[in-house]
Amino acid sequence: MSFTADYLKQAENLIKQIFLSKRQAILDAHGNIEAELKDDKTIVTKLDLEMEAELKKALRGLDAGVGFLGEESGQEGSEDTFWVVDPIDGTESFVRGLPVFRNQAALIDHGQPVYSIAYRPVTDDFFIAHKGKGTYRNGQKLQFSQRPLERVRLEVWAKFADPGIATILSAIEAKIENIRFTDEYLYVVEGKLDAHLAWRPKIVKLWDHAPRALLLAEAGAKLTNIGSDHYDINDGKWLAANPEVFDELMAAIVNNVGQV
Repeated sequence: MSFTADYLKQAENLIKQIFLSKRQAILDAHGNIEAELKDDKTIVTKLDLEMEAELKKALRGLDAGVGFLGEESGQEGSEDTFWVVDPIDGTESFVRGLPVFRNQAALIDHGQPVYSIAYRPVTDDFFIAHKGKGTYRNGQKLQFSQRPLERVRLEVWAKFADPGIATILSAIEAKIENIRFTDEYLYVVEGKLDAHLAWRPKIVKLWDHAPRALLLAEAGAKLTNIGSDHYDINDGKWLAANPEVFDELMAAIVNNVGQV
């Protein structure tokens, strides 16, 4: 599907308006809000539900031919071209009063994210990526980290119960400066950290994966699935890194786990 600049701008403005309209409520509730436990053992708050409902209404109203997938409400409309929304990505951190959470959405077209927006309420920062046009923070183009391998700090998004991850991290740790579990991929998008390893093979949640993947790639990262030369949004194992260090990091991962 071809998206006009006018459509994307209108969608961006609607999403921004809704994110900003909820900012004060989010800041007031930060570390001070009740949450319910869902069937998948993750949590949800009333703010998650309110924001997602508003985003669905606004985006479906803008163009009903574009579908919608929300973490809380599921899929509606087209499954080829749709918005995927995570109203509060990092709800657990939000409820606990930690600063590492964001509002995010991405436009998916035939299996690939083509537009992504994330908002960090704590710092009042918008991150926007459009496929082939770069990633911007508050209108300023971002440049992915250029640090050499020995200075790389790798952000990891994984559960230790997943097979292979401990072996992989042990192999990588000898090559780089540090492994981090900050739960804030935007640090990598900004170049404060240097690479991002996603190892989430069991259940791929597009509202988690797709927005961050495009923001990382358009900031200048090389991003592919583990052991692959491309990125598939339905595969939860992938690496994003500076192209100068990507191959060595990928080799360390592939060579040190039996089944990727």
